[in-house]
Amino acid sequence: MIKLTTGVVVENQIVSLFVTGLMKEQVLHQHPSHLKNLEQLICVNANKQKRHPIVMDLMKQSNEWENCYLQGQTGWDRGDVSPNLMYWIEGGMLNPCRILIPGCGNGYEVLALAEKGFDVVAIDIAPTPIENLRRTLKARQLNAELIQTDFFTCGFEKSFDAIYEQTSLCTLHSYDWVRYEKCLYNWLQPKGQVFAQFMQTENESGPPFHCEISTMTDLFNKDRWLWSKEHETQVIHSEGLYEKMYLLEKVVKDESNIL
Repeated sequence: MIKLTTGVVVENQIVSLFVTGLMKEQVLHQHPSHLKNLEQLICVNANKQKRHPIVMDLMKQSNEWENCYLQGQTGWDRGDVSPNLMYWIEGGMLNPCRILIPGCGNGYEVLALAEKGFDVVAIDIAPTPIENLRRTLKARQLNAELIQTDFFTCGFEKSFDAIYEQTSLCTLHSYDWVRYEKCLYNWLQPKGQVFAQFMQTENESGPPFHCEISTMTDLFNKDRWLWSKEHETQVIHSEGLYEKMYLLEKVVKDESNIL
């Protein structure tokens, strides 16, 4: 039996089924019970599955964020590149490399990094900011790969040197944090780095959700991540919120001596 995993992507409000290990033509002839154990993504049209609970949940998430952009309810959007990003760059800690930005929004950081010669890949679940960013990149004659989907569905043929994490973890409920940590770990190459800004709200509700540092050190544990000291800037959000900044490095254990 072929064992693959099903999932969905939402692109421009079109729902697709993804599986692994098969060409699209082969997928169409597979029984759903055969689709288990996801590793790489291949998309096929699956609009007949729109009432599936997973599909409905992703559509709801996509619509919620899209509606925020359409209605101008984007209080998190500062309208310019984050000073935190410039702190990493100007301090020589982040240099041109292959970098991923999950939850990129209108993509001011995408533009800044592309201008500085980074190989940028950016993801957002809402179509409007992706389309806005696509037009801006074209107008400025800049290059970046843009992906409009739920980042939990993403797989990449080539791993990343760095991930800029500022606006994704804090938007997720805590029950999704373990899954997200695994994504970050798997997306990075050995010794790849996460430029992490952990949101501090002191509130139980969200988004954004409070990312208590003791919880973060358990989530990004020392067996998988090397933590830097805390980096401090003077960046305060409009509602008085701020982030605690750390540079995390992916740890890969040496398995050569394991019998």
